[in-house]
Amino acid sequence: MKNLFGILFVSVFALSACGGLPSPIEGKTNSEIVQEALVNVSEIKSGSYKISLEGEVKPPDILADRGEEEIGLGIFAEGLYDVRDEEAQSFSMDLKLEMTLEDDKKELVTGELLMKNKDFLFKLNSATDFSGSLPSFLVEPYFGQWFSLGLEEEISTSSILIGTAQSDEVRALYKEVALFKNVKFKGEEGDAYKFEVELDKIAFREFLDKNAELQGEEFDQISSDAFDELMESVDLEGEIWIDKETMTVKKLAGELKIDSSDGFEAKFDFVEEFGNFNEEVEILMPEEVEDLNLGALLGLENAFDL
Repeated sequence: MKNLFGILFVSVFALSACGGLPSPIEGKTNSEIVQEALVNVSEIKSGSYKISLEGEVKPPDILADRGEEEIGLGIFAEGLYDVRDEEAQSFSMDLKLEMTLEDDKKELVTGELLMKNKDFLFKLNSATDFSGSLPSFLVEPYFGQWFSLGLEEEISTSSILIGTAQSDEVRALYKEVALFKNVKFKGEEGDAYKFEVELDKIAFREFLDKNAELQGEEFDQISSDAFDELMESVDLEGEIWIDKETMTVKKLAGELKIDSSDGFEAKFDFVEEFGNFNEEVEILMPEEVEDLNLGALLGLENAFDL
């Protein structure tokens, strides 16, 4: 009996020391399972998503010296996407932006995005006055009206939803480059395997370089150095849930930290969920749409120094 307890103790200690459990699938490492799930999600053509990002932002030293304060920031988005027809991709997003200042006053902006047949639209639903810097009489006339943003050649569903609905070439990159390291199996939750992961910043840079090359682009030296400096200041750790049956990513959650050399700091908790894979979705476009008056918008920005 003493030997049994000794074996159990050593086993539990060993698992705790390595931070994870043995791979749940015979013949595959934890890293291979997570990478396979990312590849499978990249092949999904339609579905739903829900994303949240909540945390605090500390301004860089130069702005802090001018009295800029630390703020709380929350970004919440959910919607549908459908790229079964590559020439008629469609996408919807309900978007909410929250800001909390040091006096605990919350500022809020809500809106919607739509894309279909390369038409990209935006609607502002509500906005607080941001302590008087955004007077209601100037923004309320825009509430509830759909505007065309004129970004048809600049954006696609796959560029909005990183990880889903990718081209064949980009899907091949998911097979070639493992974006996460230190992958540890943490157990089963319902119909999902749960893993702990950490972003591999070197692999992520390799992925972006190769993706840019596929698009016929490349980082110039200035952009490359700036990106490398940014990545030095970023850490991302989290957990990923993988559906046991379909081997697709159901959920990704964790913490994103930024601590740059200029004093800028940020810490966010994030959650990203996907579902209804390859199901029929319907995204309807509004009948009344106006072209966005960029001149008026720029005038609004200049007037209130936004």
